[in-house]
Amino acid sequence: MHRSLLPATTRRTTSSSPRRSPIWRAPLRPGKLPAFDEALKYIRADARALRAELATCHDRARRRILHIQSEINLPEPALTPRTDPFTRPVYRHLAEQQWRHDGPLDLLMERLHQMHIIPDLLPALHPDMDLRVQFPDPARLRGPRTAHDRAREKAYAAVEPGRFLAVAQTLSPPRIAATVFHDDVRLYTLLMLDPDVPDESTGTYTTFLNWMQPNIPLSAARRISRVALLPSPQSTPAPAPTPAPDAALLAHPAFLALPHVPYIPPHPARGTPYHRYLLLMVPQPHVGPGRASASEAALETARLHFDLRAFLREHGMDVGRREGGGGGGAHMWRGVWTPEDAGVVSRVWAELGLPEPRYGRPPREDPYKAMKERRRYVV
Repeated sequence: MHRSLLPATTRRTTSSSPRRSPIWRAPLRPGKLPAFDEALKYIRADARALRAELATCHDRARRRILHIQSEINLPEPALTPRTDPFTRPVYRHLAEQQWRHDGPLDLLMERLHQMHIIPDLLPALHPDMDLRVQFPDPARLRGPRTAHDRAREKAYAAVEPGRFLAVAQTLSPPRIAATVFHDDVRLYTLLMLDPDVPDESTGTYTTFLNWMQPNIPLSAARRISRVALLPSPQSTPAPAPTPAPDAALLAHPAFLALPHVPYIPPHPARGTPYHRYLLLMVPQPHVGPGRASASEAALETARLHFDLRAFLREHGMDVGRREGGGGGGAHMWRGVWTPEDAGVVSRVWAELGLPEPRYGRPPREDPYKAMKERRRYVV
């Protein structure tokens, strides 16, 4: 008997404990180079003046700027052991600048445009969150299972945006690392979409909703190294009930009464081109707690032909904003049917209770078929 390919339980792990901060030592002894000593005095005097201004400032945006300016030039880390660096605005600022200007964001946006995620699914996207994805290491999925593979049973590898993944790698939900740069707690909706499902009725493609999980709380102090995944159903008629959200989430002004739509693994059909899989973390607007929305049954029915733009518009979500709560986060990868994954794909379709489709080019009509069947000579 085969085990179910749809995940039964998932785990949550918070971000790892902060490392002990390093100790800064001056490269020169005091008095060795007077210009160096004077520069340190000037930097520290400027920092004290900015902290004095910070103590009397009440504007939130201005306070954030003063926090950063008062510490960004100090040579020693303004941290104590067991302090999370992301609780300080200056370290969040430096991490955000590194993400924006050192390549990760540029690579993501390049792939989203090259693979035509923009504009096929979204007219625009301006991420303000570093969203990274990990799936099982493909090395342990190939060939006979050895002792080395058993030792790496839980080994995961980072996924570069746009990379091809085998279906066997994506049977379970990914590990998702979401790093945000705001200090207040905001709620996000996680969406996973496949925009490359053939639609025979129109002769084109439609979108399939693989996964949705609303009301994920994130802040700089509440980052996640794996999304708090809710239970997904087995291939049984009565899956476990979804846990109720806690009182703090229910009272949040951005809380949406949206159900959790369980994870369904990618299952590209045979004969189709490669499929693009988009993972979105969309910020939820402040619309008042408990806003009514669709039921779980309605969203399960609407998995196929899912209209992302209409969904975002209905719930007041906007991923194209540059300021004021921004566009959340995104990641994408690709998958395609291969003979090696044929058995895995078939089992996913069987667990969904649907016949597995098979596509291909229609046969070309032979204009000489009738002539070839006619006898040329009559005796």
